[in-house]
Amino acid sequence: MSNQESINYETRVRAAVRPLLAFNAQLLEELDDEDGAFGFWRGGCDWKTYALLADYLIQSVLGTTTALEAAGLTAIEHRQVTYSANAKARVAYKDLHAGSLTPTQYLNAVIGSSDARKRSLRAESAAEHTFFHMGQALDRFSAALVIVGGFGVKDVVTSDWKTVQDLWAALDEDREKGTVAPRGTAGRDIQRRLLAPAGLLQNYGSEILAGLASGHPKRVDPQVAGKAHESPTEGWQHHPAVLPPAEVERAANDGLRADARGTCEGRA
Repeated sequence: MSNQESINYETRVRAAVRPLLAFNAQLLEELDDEDGAFGFWRGGCDWKTYALLADYLIQSVLGTTTALEAAGLTAIEHRQVTYSANAKARVAYKDLHAGSLTPTQYLNAVIGSSDARKRSLRAESAAEHTFFHMGQALDRFSAALVIVGGFGVKDVVTSDWKTVQDLWAALDEDREKGTVAPRGTAGRDIQRRLLAPAGLLQNYGSEILAGLASGHPKRVDPQVAGKAHESPTEGWQHHPAVLPPAEVERAANDGLRADARGTCEGRA
């Protein structure tokens, strides 16, 4: 891949990545070095749940940027492979008409040879990975939306874009559900404004994006859902301030990450 192509793949997603990185920087600035997590998260949750939610939010935001960049890269790779395949097909077609290739030789050059099959597989793989990473970005961003909005989702680890769509429906239909804030409250208004772009996705993206979101399957297996959200970095050492200093050693000994639910009223 040339340097120009590398720049292009990053440019394709820059408009989405920049605000996510800015939000992540703001989150890191808000981490409470004394009490852990964020200073404005107080009341209703135990410290362990706050710490887990803060870490999961940071990792989900960073993971979304990684997934977007990966989708941009594989889209470029798909373009490269298909361009190469089309170029070779045009050469073979000219040779066929010039009489230097028989029809059988032409078909073998275009679809039957080992190189032709390899090009086809590479193009298919690049396309599949592009849509996979796009779906991955939606799922990871969904987890961030659920945490930021304070929605009453039972387990944020299993949340995905279908979760966001369901939450928007609960807000849009003005139904009373435990997952959203009560009607007439400031919290309800904030939740509605937070999810409005997701509920009106056709106004913010192409038909491909809307189709991807509407057709994205809901994951049921928590382990599978966790893999969808899994960020490229692991471990508390990356953002130690999400934990109170006195709890860092104990958390490591207790295997804190294995207990991802904690206890929290009105949160994940």
